Amino acid sequence: GRTKNVSVFRLASLNKPEAPILLVGSLAAIMSGIIFPLFGLLLSSIIKVFYEAPHKLRKDADFWASMFVALAAVCLIVTPIQMICFSIGGSRLVHRVRLLTFQTILHQEIGWFDQPENSSGTISARLSTDAAHVRSMVGDALSLIVQNVTTIVIAIIIAFTASWEMSFVVLAVVPLLGLRHIMHFRLLKGFSPDAKVMYEEASQIANDAVSSIRTVASFCAEFKVLNMYSEKCRVPLMEGIHQGILGGSGFAVSNLVMFSTYAFCFWFGARLVHEEKTSFKNVFRVFFAISMSAVSISRSTTFAPDIGKVKAATNSVFAILDHRSKIDSQDKSGITLESVAGNIEFNHVKFKYPTRP
Repeated sequence: GRTKNVSVFRLASLNKPEAPILLVGSLAAIMSGIIFPLFGLLLSSIIKVFYEAPHKLRKDADFWASMFVALAAVCLIVTPIQMICFSIGGSRLVHRVRLLTFQTILHQEIGWFDQPENSSGTISARLSTDAAHVRSMVGDALSLIVQNVTTIVIAIIIAFTASWEMSFVVLAVVPLLGLRHIMHFRLLKGFSPDAKVMYEEASQIANDAVSSIRTVASFCAEFKVLNMYSEKCRVPLMEGIHQGILGGSGFAVSNLVMFSTYAFCFWFGARLVHEEKTSFKNVFRVFFAISMSAVSISRSTTFAPDIGKVKAATNSVFAILDHRSKIDSQDKSGITLESVAGNIEFNHVKFKYPTRP
């Protein structure tokens, strides 16, 4: 039958014992979300320092440099705390789900195991792979949401307090910058994802030729085997060239988008400075606060789990948990005899497996 979607709140309820750990992880995620907007703020502040008088330049440069060191120290502390807390919460959730799933499997009727979808291989996959995906629905997703929401809120506060006009313009082009960074990371990760699959047939020919080299040599079939291998390598070669063209074009477009948006933002900022509607420092403050935050969010989104796979795996696991056995050994209903004496006879009992005649 069709599996129903599992609510995130139901999963979260299984993670209740780890609530204090997840709370600490969420606080660390909030601190992590503040880092990139603050980095943009510090960057815009230190640029202005280079236009100051020499005696003031040294003093301010030391101050802002120490702020960068402090930010690095905060990052060094909060990032491991965030990762450790959510890893502990996620691992305990996986352990709990696996235990509950295995307990449910052990109490199913024998006929349930006779169904093709409940074969030993499928059940093992659900226990190992599918149960491991469950943590992505709660721990990993919560970590990313808290961090990214904090980044967006802090970036907007910093930007709008500096210059609301410049903020609206930069926010308008941020989706383009975000798409550019997502495209960039996707291209970096996916240049040859199917290289192993594409070369499987060629590898099989090479493996057979080497393992049966005496037979190949006795029939003088070296050139024939070499031609077969070369033919099998031709398709992957063309696919590699195709991927290279697509990848190069993708990088070119992503860089065009990035530099075009930068050019537009600085052009608009220069107009605002010229019309004395804002200052040089505030233009950079808005630009760096929002653009750095966009980079941070797009980077973290790239490493986010595949929601489609995670939901399918979670639904698969909970389909077992929700299945009630027709013959439940844990059921306490009925008459329980205190003592049984004598021989037990079964009369007119018929039995057959549901999937067998």
